[in-house]
Amino acid sequence: MADFSVVIAEDEKLIRNGIMKSIDWKALNAEVAGLAKNGIEAIKLINEHSPDILLTDVKMAGGNGLDLIKNAKIHYPDLKIVIISGFNSFEYAQQAIKLGVKDYILKPIDIEKLSKIIENLVEEIELERTERKDIEKFENFYNENRQLLLNELFRDLMFGVISGQEIEEKFKLCNYENRNCSYIPMILYTEIKNPIEWGSLKSELVKAFNAVLEKWQLKIECLFLLPNEVFYTDITFVLSSTESGREFNKMIPDIKSAIEQLSEVTLLAIGYGEIADRMEDLSFSYQMARTHAMFSMISGLNSKDSSADSSEFGLPMNIYETTRLLHDIFEQRDGPRFAEFFITIEKEIADETVDLTQKRTILRNLFVCVLSAGDELGIPVREFFPDLMALFRYINLKTITELSTKIKWACETIISQQQTRQERAGKDLMEKAKSFIIDNHSDPLLSLETVSSHLSLTPAYFSKLYKTAHGVSYIETLTKLRLEKAVGYLINNPEMKISAISAHVGYSSPSYFNYIFKKNFGIAPKDYRGEYKQE
Repeated sequence: MADFSVVIAEDEKLIRNGIMKSIDWKALNAEVAGLAKNGIEAIKLINEHSPDILLTDVKMAGGNGLDLIKNAKIHYPDLKIVIISGFNSFEYAQQAIKLGVKDYILKPIDIEKLSKIIENLVEEIELERTERKDIEKFENFYNENRQLLLNELFRDLMFGVISGQEIEEKFKLCNYENRNCSYIPMILYTEIKNPIEWGSLKSELVKAFNAVLEKWQLKIECLFLLPNEVFYTDITFVLSSTESGREFNKMIPDIKSAIEQLSEVTLLAIGYGEIADRMEDLSFSYQMARTHAMFSMISGLNSKDSSADSSEFGLPMNIYETTRLLHDIFEQRDGPRFAEFFITIEKEIADETVDLTQKRTILRNLFVCVLSAGDELGIPVREFFPDLMALFRYINLKTITELSTKIKWACETIISQQQTRQERAGKDLMEKAKSFIIDNHSDPLLSLETVSSHLSLTPAYFSKLYKTAHGVSYIETLTKLRLEKAVGYLINNPEMKISAISAHVGYSSPSYFNYIFKKNFGIAPKDYRGEYKQE
């Protein structure tokens, strides 16, 4: 059976049979699907066989050829049409061009010329089919991996790495149209009891959250995980809503119930930021969510065992004011100002008229502020407090004093470290980051978190420093490096499979590698290799 089919519409039996018998259809990989003596019969054959090519006379008994062409083109826009006519009419030629006719051949028919026309059309159709298959593959790659790109984009937004026109360009690239919404970051601090593959955990989370999302008319825009070896695993959502004025604190009990369905996960805390009506506001809202989650974890207000009322799930506003104060002190390395600030804390802790519960609250809130201010400056403050939870669990006068001393020590260390970090930050530190990326680019587990941890920076702070130093993001550097290596393999190792090249340059998913490659070079890896061979 041939790959291409043709319908011949001609009212003169001798001519239509002559065309069918005179052309070497097998050599053209084509076959005649049917013969019609008028337009009515032709349209029936076209509807029945969906041919690739139509050869038709202009003037036929029982139906005008131009009317046939109009009708066929409406329902079969990809049909290639060649007019056979005994009239050398400029008017007919003009109408044919307007109708999208591919060619026009006069009677008496030159069979060799007609064969060449059909051969050219077959090649054209074949190319269109190939391109259509490539587009379908590309769309499949895109649909499979679009969410990965959106996750990267939303993470850059929350880390404050991109803004303005760059946001618009990247959302356009991801074909993201859900812009008339409000957004809110939500962070879950969790303990993962048993090792579980992230894809499986993500599926379980989404499944558990479906009822909550439906109830509150929310949508998950992105979801990613940030491991933290000191305390917990940070699971971050960006939720969107088309309705404003939501009271998210009332949703916390529903989220707790959803998480309790997951046997692999223990919930430590939930934090959420302010509703962001603009993409540029997500960075501030994300930092607020982190502060809220830290506060909630330390206070136990929304932990799994908490019986707290939903009205208690908010964050005291003085937390933000104190966080901003400490942020300024740390950033400016202002030791005297910190000493003055901490004297007031020490006085309250030493005051015998202040009960233990109030002292505990003061230190808890202060600790949250220290964590948040340090995080904003890129200092992994949590590493200073591996025994923190035990100290809070067994609260008494001795541990209150010990906590006060330890928090003061941490703040003084941050000020000292900030001096050192500012001296070595910038180009030198980011060159070290780039070298680390180059040395480890083929590791599929290499991530923003891996590189930032290697430099003792938080991911958000590292992202900002790297973009400032190099003018491109971490992921853009890694992608460019991996694709340059992939091109080398494609050219220099012609027998190497695409899946092997994908693995060698750090992509565990060949389909994602294909998608990224085509997005950057305009063609798939195998086609790139083929074009190079031809050159």
